[in-house]
Amino acid sequence: MNREITNGIVEGLIGILILVLFPLDSWLKDIVSFLPQCIITIIRIAISILLLSYGGYKLYQWKTTKIKVSEIQNLENLELRIENKNILSEEITIKKNNIIYFPVVPTAKPNVIHLLFSFYVKKLLSFGLNVNIFVFDDYCMRKDKNNQANVDSDVANFILVLKKYIGKSNNRGLKIIKESSFVKSNRKSRKVLLSLLKNSSKLQVGEIKQIQQNKPINETETFSRYMKPLYNMAFLSLTSKKYGFTLSGLDEKPLWDCYNNNFKIESYKLCNLYIPSIDNTEARDTNNISYSANQAQILEKVKHNFADIDNVSTNSNVSLFLKICTFGDGKRVIYSDSSNNSISIANWDNLIQSIKNANDSDKENIFNSISISIHNLINNN
Repeated sequence: MNREITNGIVEGLIGILILVLFPLDSWLKDIVSFLPQCIITIIRIAISILLLSYGGYKLYQWKTTKIKVSEIQNLENLELRIENKNILSEEITIKKNNIIYFPVVPTAKPNVIHLLFSFYVKKLLSFGLNVNIFVFDDYCMRKDKNNQANVDSDVANFILVLKKYIGKSNNRGLKIIKESSFVKSNRKSRKVLLSLLKNSSKLQVGEIKQIQQNKPINETETFSRYMKPLYNMAFLSLTSKKYGFTLSGLDEKPLWDCYNNNFKIESYKLCNLYIPSIDNTEARDTNNISYSANQAQILEKVKHNFADIDNVSTNSNVSLFLKICTFGDGKRVIYSDSSNNSISIANWDNLIQSIKNANDSDKENIFNSISISIHNLINNN
């Protein structure tokens, strides 16, 4: 059941119990001694009706909420890889386990990778799923050997920017969980420790190395990087019983394969959602187009991206931004040609052909239009 709907029903029932058990008559008379008993009774009935209506409305919402399975599947046309699809054909299971686990390591400068994640998160939320973003702030501090104040500031900014990218209209099904907040209680810390011991005892060294095969590791960060997969498994198993999905980069596939094969106790496997890999970059790469990048810097990268128009990388940060965040979202590249005509480009193939056919002046206008759209979206203008 949707978390907020469940909360609404519980709140309504608690409110009614309070009305029944709490001596509202005496309380109101103490405040306004001249109120007659009939007025107090009417107030009680009105509040009861309101609370029952609220709980009933929440129950109705849950009963009538539909998860748009076909729309989720159609995201494969926008390069989202969907693995273990059985849950999408099981209406009862997907409705009960409708939360996506999205683990992320924060960075001081969110970049195009986070725009891509946010694009898919927006879509998935609008299709009826919920998303729990698990922010590994403690891990970030350990890995970077940073102090608490700097990490707290970076994490606060990272969460703020990510929420802006996702948009306020989608926040109802979105929940942010910080690693530090989750383990600050003794009870939860013990659970995490026991889970880590239990999970790690099941794995061979070769399996851990397999999980990390796509991640270059420096000698100075060996321990924290090898512990990260275990933390992921522990927090996934402890933060909600409603998870049916994960969302991550394709480099996390060995991790979720391991989790599905070794640690799942439910009858279904987690449905793993993978965004496309961006060539020659990673989520914390400061050379990527990042938040607060100015238009001149972005324009330079756009021109470099299309320098060899016959061999454009389809998985560069600029190319994926255009294919997914622009054309995949129904937006267009619009520019004015040398005759001052407004030209609208609606898809990737047309963009490549337009650049091939354009004179130098028109190419400059196309590149400027692309850099402006990237600048505005990355800076949330």
